[in-house]
Amino acid sequence: MKKIYKKLSLLLSLVLVVVGMVGCNSTEDKKDKVASKETQKIVDTYGRYVDVPKDVKSMVILNSGVYDLVCALGSSDKIVGVTDKTKLLPNDTKKEILGTWKEPNVEKILEMKPDVVFGYQKYMKPELAKQIEEANIALVYLDAYKAENMASEISTLGLILGKEKEANEYLGFLNKYSKLIQERVAKIPEDKRVKVYWEGYSDYATVAKGTGGDSLITAAGGVNIASSEPVEYPKISNEWVIEKNPSIIVKVVSNKKPVLGLGIENDTQAKAAYEKLVARTGWNQLEAVKISKTHMISNEIATSPQGSVIGSLYLAKWLYPDKFEDIKPEEIHKEMLEKFYKVEHKGIWTYESSSK
Repeated sequence: MKKIYKKLSLLLSLVLVVVGMVGCNSTEDKKDKVASKETQKIVDTYGRYVDVPKDVKSMVILNSGVYDLVCALGSSDKIVGVTDKTKLLPNDTKKEILGTWKEPNVEKILEMKPDVVFGYQKYMKPELAKQIEEANIALVYLDAYKAENMASEISTLGLILGKEKEANEYLGFLNKYSKLIQERVAKIPEDKRVKVYWEGYSDYATVAKGTGGDSLITAAGGVNIASSEPVEYPKISNEWVIEKNPSIIVKVVSNKKPVLGLGIENDTQAKAAYEKLVARTGWNQLEAVKISKTHMISNEIATSPQGSVIGSLYLAKWLYPDKFEDIKPEEIHKEMLEKFYKVEHKGIWTYESSSK
């Protein structure tokens, strides 16, 4: 009887060893599979070399500008998650909301195991970046809101998505109008360039050198009155604006509010926001208000991929109407939306006194 128990014990031990070996081999196989996934090395906006899968099947986007570009290149079907501030195009499918662009839900991202995560380098916390990278997920930083970086970022994204042809077509469209603007404003003397006050979503939140807003003003041939402020996004005062007395005022409106943007059908809220803006204390004495040069613009065509050309065209025409009399930004925007985004040009993107 003891011999039988010994034999059974030995047999059971052998079975457990074999099962353990199979389990180990299975785990190793999975690791090898991940490790052997073919990658390509790309360089992001901040000069980081990142190994990205050659055949990207899924991505998380924490940056609305990158969402815009991915849609333009025809790869929105690969997006599995976005932030709460991303306004989806009407022809796109529902996406998982993964927190905010400043505080993404990394636990959810790790659960989803996307091939790539796109985010803002400036706002990504080091500990969150570390978690993503340690999970063997490619983390790529593309800003997609500064005009001067847009060309290289579009090319990089085209490479990542295997959409080089589409990226070149999109770039060709942008470059055509960027070149047109540059040629027309190039010879304007410095002392004849128009002074611009650019205001973000919040009251008196402006932009200095190194920001998307400053890039747009410069591209359109204007002078940003806050360019020399010591921080990129300074908060100034009403008195400061009055003292500077800008010739043009541009107020950016978030597309998360039903004021301006794609799908907006009436200007009731835009009109209310405009009247509140120009009614600020002392603003009736500002040159920009007196000569009706105060404009509101949707962030969709401001510091964004679309804005790098459409926003520039609107701004250039507002600054130098005589030099851009033949240019109709709304028609160029219509062509852009229909050709690259496959959506109708239905919405209100700007508002000024002449809109009333």
